[in-house]
Amino acid sequence: MVSAAALMLLLSACGASDEPSGDPAAAAAPSVDSSLATAPPNPTEPGRCHTADLTVIITPGGGAAGHHGEKLTFTNASAMPCTLEGFPGVSFVTGDDGAQVGADFKREGDKAEKITLEPGQSAATELLLPDTGAADCEATETRGFRIYPPDETAAIFISSPQQACKETDKGIATVRPLAV
Repeated sequence: MVSAAALMLLLSACGASDEPSGDPAAAAAPSVDSSLATAPPNPTEPGRCHTADLTVIITPGGGAAGHHGEKLTFTNASAMPCTLEGFPGVSFVTGDDGAQVGADFKREGDKAEKITLEPGQSAATELLLPDTGAADCEATETRGFRIYPPDETAAIFISSPQQACKETDKGIATVRPLAV
């Protein structure tokens, strides 16, 4: 059987006592190291553009020997401003299931600055696509491109039938960072 004195000692050790400890510092709230605190996000700063916020179109672009270029334009289709930063993910796809053909497009160039797109505004990137004959690879018919906006996991499909290299180590296309 536990004695009343032992029970009282146990309760006071657990801090269940209603009596003040007599030490004013012990009663004060613990301090917080301000160097660990982070500033709350700025509520006026727009968030990043999500796949559902964007429309993407493809148009002919420049080229180089053994390559042709295409331009991807991302437009903010939402009612709110949003931001894009960096490179989109791009790959060729074929078949009804959208199976990837060849390697992911190689990222080329410096990382771009953060771009704020107001509703209706656009940012674009250039694709440089190797001609399969010049790349000396097995050509495969593609349906178009699978495109991931920067920092997104939901893709957009763009129809653009053409040939691409089936191998993942030949004829790798490139993508540049987004710019205004």
